[in-house]
Amino acid sequence: MNLRATLLLLLVLLSGTAPARADTPPAFAIQYVNTPRAIAVRLETDTSLIVISGTAPREVRWVWIEVTKTGGNQPPLRQQFAAPSYGSFSKKIYLPYGEGAYSYAVLGSVEYEQFTPYYRFFEGQAYNHDTRDLSYLLPTEKIQSDDPELVALAEKIIKGAKSDREKAQALHDWVASHIAYDTASYFSNSWTETSALETLELKKGLCSGYADLTAALHRAVGIRAKIIKGLSSQPERGVTWEKVMQNEDQYRHAWNAVWVDGKWLTLDTTWDAGALHDDKQFHFRLAQTYFDPAADFFSLTHRATEESPF
Repeated sequence: MNLRATLLLLLVLLSGTAPARADTPPAFAIQYVNTPRAIAVRLETDTSLIVISGTAPREVRWVWIEVTKTGGNQPPLRQQFAAPSYGSFSKKIYLPYGEGAYSYAVLGSVEYEQFTPYYRFFEGQAYNHDTRDLSYLLPTEKIQSDDPELVALAEKIIKGAKSDREKAQALHDWVASHIAYDTASYFSNSWTETSALETLELKKGLCSGYADLTAALHRAVGIRAKIIKGLSSQPERGVTWEKVMQNEDQYRHAWNAVWVDGKWLTLDTTWDAGALHDDKQFHFRLAQTYFDPAADFFSLTHRATEESPF
């Protein structure tokens, strides 16, 4: 029977403590609710899933959970979120690197800004007994492929499709014909990134939102999907590679690769959704130009710099 390991941490603020400063972590005690031993807890799971729940001290404004596979060189998995006003939180953490030992830490920041120094509150160990190869299939913080609404949508979209390629085509076409480019964010240079669920709810997003939603829909129906990040050029609009290399931040882009018929198939739902016109508005125009394009054609306008590790 599948096991779901749940760790309950209660971080209790000590009474009479002075307000925390940026250089002083908030004083608190840790009370272990589900174990009599005041030591880090080792979690066991055979589903690649652990759940970390807790109550943050009053001063903590941001919580950070970091998970690393023991003895490996894979990049750590991180989740960052605002501490709820009521203090309690519960986060599902999928262990993306398969069977083996993992270490995890719960950190917090007392600063108002999101990316500020964090203080390590708790550490522990976890062991994943799941021997399945779930690479590029598990949900992440931004690719919520286990969300019931998203799963139901993905299954509806692929209804009638007989092969994984037909499923990928249907999912590509749905995203490209239902998600608008976020022109307000683009032209204001705010570059607001949205998760798969946020993109689905808003029905708009930047390229990262398209890529996250595309990946989530594929993973929801059992097709491996990764995020590719890189640079893009548009020579027909005067955006040559020389211009791109002079200001890389302005031309960063994201797209996907999905595992179909024993190989990685490239797709860019952003570019197949439509285009920005001179009126600075997005106009839908569904295309399949960037669904499994030839590598030499794709490389004319896309250069990958990194890909998601899970």
